[in-house]
Amino acid sequence: MSNNVEQIIIPGLDEKLRAHARDYCKRNYSLDPDKTEIQIYGQITGSRFMDEVIDILITYNNRNVHQVFKAHLKEFTGNCGMKSIAFIYCSGTLDQPTMMWLFDEIEKWIFHHRKAGVLVGSDYYEGNTIRHIRTYGKDYKFSEEVHNPNYPNHPDHKIQLFWKYLHG
Repeated sequence: MSNNVEQIIIPGLDEKLRAHARDYCKRNYSLDPDKTEIQIYGQITGSRFMDEVIDILITYNNRNVHQVFKAHLKEFTGNCGMKSIAFIYCSGTLDQPTMMWLFDEIEKWIFHHRKAGVLVGSDYYEGNTIRHIRTYGKDYKFSEEVHNPNYPNHPDHKIQLFWKYLHG
């Protein structure tokens, strides 16, 4: 398995996040964004046909200072046209419309560059990944909540399946 780092090109990413990045660096690090370089970029690490991690990062003078978004994708049943979402992390520092835009752009990137037509995943019904999918994703379908048999002493520990058909 090769472990590559590949740049994710999302048109408009820099423009959408530039003001946020400047404010974040100034507020949280007392850095002067006028005297240094702020970069916003996406990268994907891993093997195209196995596990991949997508990161949307803000760097300041080539130092990572803020992770805006992270998703861990896995192959699903060996079918290259499906990817499973192992987890999604959202920093919570972006407004909802911008994060929804980012979700949509990442899904388009997965469709066009990873040739995946379906995203699928499961999570604790109140877990972070499914909460982010409900808040920022569009057109996802959800199964009924079912008891997770891994927690026999916790009948309220329910899991839920979610999926989405990707389109270009």
